[in-house]
Amino acid sequence: MCRAIISGTCTIQLANIKPGSLNHARWLTCACRVLRVYVSTKEPSIALKTLTNYIIKVYAPVWFLIKKNWYCTNGSKNLFQLISYSRYLPTNMKKIVDEYKSEPLPYFVQLTVMACKIFLDENVDVAIIECHIGGENCVTNFIDNVKTVGLTLISMEHTDVLGDTIEEIVWQKSGIVKNKSDVYTTKQNFVYDALLQKRVKAQEANLHYVPENFEYCCNNEQVWKEICSNPAKELNLSLSIQLAFDWIKRNRTKVKNKDMITQITENHLHVPDEILIGLQNSKLTGHCEIVKHKNKTFYFDGAHTIESIEVVAKWFRNSTIYSGRHKVLIFNITEPLQRNGLAFLDIIHSWNKFDIVLFPRIIFEWSTDCRPFDNIDQTGEYSNHWNTLCGNQSSKTFNSMAELLQFLEAAYHDEEIDVLATGAVYVMAELLKCIN
Repeated sequence: MCRAIISGTCTIQLANIKPGSLNHARWLTCACRVLRVYVSTKEPSIALKTLTNYIIKVYAPVWFLIKKNWYCTNGSKNLFQLISYSRYLPTNMKKIVDEYKSEPLPYFVQLTVMACKIFLDENVDVAIIECHIGGENCVTNFIDNVKTVGLTLISMEHTDVLGDTIEEIVWQKSGIVKNKSDVYTTKQNFVYDALLQKRVKAQEANLHYVPENFEYCCNNEQVWKEICSNPAKELNLSLSIQLAFDWIKRNRTKVKNKDMITQITENHLHVPDEILIGLQNSKLTGHCEIVKHKNKTFYFDGAHTIESIEVVAKWFRNSTIYSGRHKVLIFNITEPLQRNGLAFLDIIHSWNKFDIVLFPRIIFEWSTDCRPFDNIDQTGEYSNHWNTLCGNQSSKTFNSMAELLQFLEAAYHDEEIDVLATGAVYVMAELLKCIN
């Protein structure tokens, strides 16, 4: 019927076919009747033309699309195509469609949807899904068929979302435990064992505390020491190894190297060469990352908890203690109502001495306008606190990261300096953007 209307030619056989009784539970019968009315009407009204146009351009193609791609995993694709087809509609009618998509999906929801589409399109053998915030209510927690689960170090963070007590946070974080899965976590989390065991037993899962890094052996001790010396890798090194081991043992048929399967089955403390190379080459941007730019050596880390700030402060001190260069700190945090920026500065100050500390406002770009994060500017408070700690006026505030970098260029010219940028992922991101 659609093709007949598009071509302008309707066969006698098609014209004589009865459209069937109208059934509003089966919308296709209504669409067929509208098309029949259109075909038999010499001068169709504007409303009838609009309905017919919509059926031909949107309803019918999507109906066949769903019939062809009817799995739940195709739902988002089908919906996207439906919205795409509706773009031809006049403005007053597009508003009807746009009303249901006017609220944009949260950023991490968009990332998760995009990632899942790519994983499905590329037919990956294994997908590593990392939670955004928490676990129980995280957008990534919709995947049920998971048998290998990892819990990193649990601490007081994101209290506005996860809860005000460590018990609430443990409950939220352990929400990723799946039925009959093997759950691996670090020995630092043993203090929450009773809470974790309760969650694990409810899912008939198994809880494993991973070995300490020093318990492992491998064929290249020098490479192992190099890996362990990187704070970004050292903390969850054992956890990542045991997660990899568990997945490999569960998916033996997908692993070509049968010798490696034998190795990890017989000795869970021996790191095969292939995994050692993977650990050595792994890189996570913004975690204990060093970037050279002109006369500056930037030390990046998006640390935003008490524990991670202390790790970064030690790392910067150990990395630059013998450099003989001037030291600069670039610092700010997001969500100042939830995080204690002053406590972060106390920790950094206890480990390092800086020639100057710079506090930029964090600006987010939203379409055509820019606004400071949460419209809360605490750079002045941080600057005063740092000056009090040091007993001098060794800090400055800036309205933007670009303004801060201009100051650095003018202040140090071609002089070699070490710069630590930390406190929030956004500090690092803004700085990298300006550098690039």
